[in-house]
Amino acid sequence: MTAGPSPPTPVFPIGRPLRWLVALSSRRPALTVTAWLAVAVVMLAWAFVALRFETSMLRLLSPTARYVTLYEQYSRNFGELDDVMIIVESGDVRRSVAFADRLVGALRRGPVRFHRLTYRVDPGHVAGQRLLYLTLDELTSLQRTLIDQRDFIERFAARPGLTTLLAGIRQRIDAGILLSLFDLGLDDRTSRQGLAVLGDLVGQLQAVADGHDGDHSPWAGFWGLGRDRDEGLFLSDDKRLLFVFADPLSGGGGFAADRDAVEEIRRRIAELHVEFPDVSAGVTGGPALSADEMTSAFRDSSIATLVAAVLTLAVLVLAFRQVVKPLVMLGVLATSVIVSIGVITLTVGHLTIFSVMFISMVVGLGIDYGIYVLYRYEAERAGRDPRDAVALVAERSGPGIVLGALSGAVTFYVLMLTDFRGIREFGFVAGTALLIALLAMLTLFPAALVLVDASRLGRRRDRRPGPDGESRLLRFAAERRGVVLTLAGVAAVLAAVTAQGVGFDYNLMNLQAPGTESVRWEKRIIESGTRSVFGALDTAGSIAELRAKAAAFRRLPSVADVDSVTMLIPDDQPAKIGLLSGVRPLVSGLRVEPRRRLDGAEMVREVETLGRRLAFVAEQAPADAGAEVRGLEAGVDRLRTTLARLGPDEVARRFTAFDARVYDDFGESVGALQAGVAAGPITPENVPEELRRKFVGRDGRYLLEIYPRVNTWERAGARRFVDELRSVTPDVTGTPIITHEAIALMESAYREGTLYAFVCVGALTALVLRRPRAILLGLVPFVLGTLWAVGSMPALGLRFNLSNVWGLPLMIGASAEYGINLVMRFVESRAHGGPAFPRSTGAAVFLSGLTTVVGFGSLLVADHRGIWSLGLLLTLGSCTGLAAALVVLPALLRQFGR
Repeated sequence: MTAGPSPPTPVFPIGRPLRWLVALSSRRPALTVTAWLAVAVVMLAWAFVALRFETSMLRLLSPTARYVTLYEQYSRNFGELDDVMIIVESGDVRRSVAFADRLVGALRRGPVRFHRLTYRVDPGHVAGQRLLYLTLDELTSLQRTLIDQRDFIERFAARPGLTTLLAGIRQRIDAGILLSLFDLGLDDRTSRQGLAVLGDLVGQLQAVADGHDGDHSPWAGFWGLGRDRDEGLFLSDDKRLLFVFADPLSGGGGFAADRDAVEEIRRRIAELHVEFPDVSAGVTGGPALSADEMTSAFRDSSIATLVAAVLTLAVLVLAFRQVVKPLVMLGVLATSVIVSIGVITLTVGHLTIFSVMFISMVVGLGIDYGIYVLYRYEAERAGRDPRDAVALVAERSGPGIVLGALSGAVTFYVLMLTDFRGIREFGFVAGTALLIALLAMLTLFPAALVLVDASRLGRRRDRRPGPDGESRLLRFAAERRGVVLTLAGVAAVLAAVTAQGVGFDYNLMNLQAPGTESVRWEKRIIESGTRSVFGALDTAGSIAELRAKAAAFRRLPSVADVDSVTMLIPDDQPAKIGLLSGVRPLVSGLRVEPRRRLDGAEMVREVETLGRRLAFVAEQAPADAGAEVRGLEAGVDRLRTTLARLGPDEVARRFTAFDARVYDDFGESVGALQAGVAAGPITPENVPEELRRKFVGRDGRYLLEIYPRVNTWERAGARRFVDELRSVTPDVTGTPIITHEAIALMESAYREGTLYAFVCVGALTALVLRRPRAILLGLVPFVLGTLWAVGSMPALGLRFNLSNVWGLPLMIGASAEYGINLVMRFVESRAHGGPAFPRSTGAAVFLSGLTTVVGFGSLLVADHRGIWSLGLLLTLGSCTGLAAALVVLPALLRQFGR
């Protein structure tokens, strides 16, 4: 094979050093290939050991930001601040509690360890101090009730049971004081309250007589100390949702730890659904949302990379009508990606939801450099040694390839100038990967081409193309430049108008994959009217400061509630303890005697007597109360009829359990009173352990969690909530503040990144092309292509969001590459002769655009809506940029290029 003539001086100065680099790499091609593969193996091994996946939004922000440093301080002081939230839903609180109890037990026995698994604050922990939770007025009324009803209480304690209770009611009626018997001590409406309590008792007795269980005894109303059976449970406002807080032992341990904990919880929930088919349950909370998003993104990235590789190979095989060299090109690209992952591991150390998609982007953009090399190599190979051919390609096409790659890399690197750390890392990761792909295509790929063409396989596939003719498509567009430019201008004007209607979706939940469990349950919480699971955070140095801050936050319209250790620390404890000391003599000596066997005949007689007394009272009652008393009389009469039908023995049998419940509840109430009047104050040191661990720090400071009333997933709600909180104190942090600030930084970053991309790509183009007219022509594809793409978004129902908005600077880099290569080849043809629009260049630009569309379009297989929308926007931008380069640019070059 004879060498061709010596090439003339290159048009672009960078051509000569590129020729030297490629000649050096291809001089000993086997050594070059071996070196690259060895580096790739080492980098892959290192990445496998050290590369992490970071899901925390906190890690994507500047570590010096005040709200970030505060959050990290609070994490060290109070432990994990963002719990995994298990939501249990049913129409029956008892079923939800039973499900939660079984689930917590299964999780405690499972392989994942938890610091905390709780769905209630145990009310038994403060049972002896329950009286301190009454108001001062309630305690005063309780004291009055104990004084007024002292005889009745002592008689019941001496002979406890249903018959004594009914006899006491009858005696109070006889004394003419029925309407003050059941004084709850809560307000002045004692008459109606007494009637309500007596009516409840009659209803309970009728239910038992009819063969049902009584729900409760009457003593709750008498004392005003009744225990809500749902007391201490973490329930939604409508009581349909029960919340279980889970803090894995590995909390804060990163993506893998969060994912393992969430998956274990979901496995246990699935197992329990067989036993509880009427109960629904799921997992949400910050760790679950982040783990689900990263899992979805990682899965989508893997599928998209595979789709991009397969489709790219198919396109290359069809375009070059051979298999070996396209396969080699993809192998070179894969090697560069592996090396890039190793470099990322060494420099950044992790991938995020932003940077995990860089592989698909590099497949779409990095393959372009190989396409330009291979197309020009096939055109220059006739009559030349493969080493000379690749050197000539480097000299002639290398500058355009380098400028295109630098344009793409710069559009990523300029993102490092923004304030958002996550985007800075993404810019570095993607830009570095593109430059490594460029280096591989200018060193490893030429060496591989020399090896292939020197082999028997390469010679068997060897083709000897003729001279490089003119592209018919580019020539057609150039010859009809009047029509082309007119239509392009009209399309640009229309796009400028429609682009004004492109909206922006700030809701991060809308970026997640449809049906994601954690998102579905977070939305369910919002729909239920319950406060969000994400609260803002502040601290206080004393209980007094804690109460003052909590009161100030509660006055804000956007705040639903404030949680702190004071949830179980009553107000006015010294005054209440003083009141209780006056109650102590009334209950301290009270002794409840053992319960006697229920006498059915005696109970029937007491009910009959009670009915006669009520009939008398109904005649004497005031007009406004007479109807209620008559209704009560009718109820007692129905009960009397039922008891008479049953007979004494059956009455005794049916009411024995209820009689025991009345006895037990009275004894518990007396015990609570006796313990309460002797109890000391409740302090942060003696609140339940789960609250103390959460709200009292290692340094003694107290934590406040401020929950929003507004939907902070929406931009307006988040801004209002954060602004109002900062009107109380600027030093608030927590997920709502971090997310709000991150969105603000991302919004600023994409605007800055787009502007920087325009400026830098323009500067690079000017540096290489140097001629003002060539510079302006080279900028046309990315300016026009970007405008057309944005203007087309409303027609596709596509809005900007915090994921796809980064497509703007990427579109600029991809589209700039097309125009730069066409303009540089046009300039070369004028300097060295040949067609103005060579077929090889037109085909290379078209094929590189097509593979870029394939690479970006592979993102459309993603379930993650943010990634999907990014893929759609980048695919759209690549198509419009390619159309501007292949149709509009030739017309402009023919019109103004001379």
